[in-house]
Amino acid sequence: MDYDFSEAFIKLIDGNEDGKIVIDELRLFYQAYQIDTTHIEEAFETLELNLDSSIYKDEFKQIFEQFLYSEDVQAPGNWFLGVSLAKQL
Repeated sequence: MDYDFSEAFIKLIDGNEDGKIVIDELRLFYQAYQIDTTHIEEAFETLELNLDSSIYKDEFKQIFEQFLYSEDVQAPGNWFLGVSLAKQL
């Protein structure tokens, strides 16, 4: 697993460096990289695995691994950059 790469993304997205990603930080990341924010609430709810309104480092590593390697289009990690392929089908 590319943990160093996922760590880089965590540092990039976690603006206040508190060790977790909240929806406003993800929104700023999307906007900075011109990713459509239309479905950000749905994407965040899908990515946020333990239902506590934050994505912690361990959750993000799991999400990122799914994003990079999962062949399952329904995997939550496929929402990392917005609407998943499964939603588009």
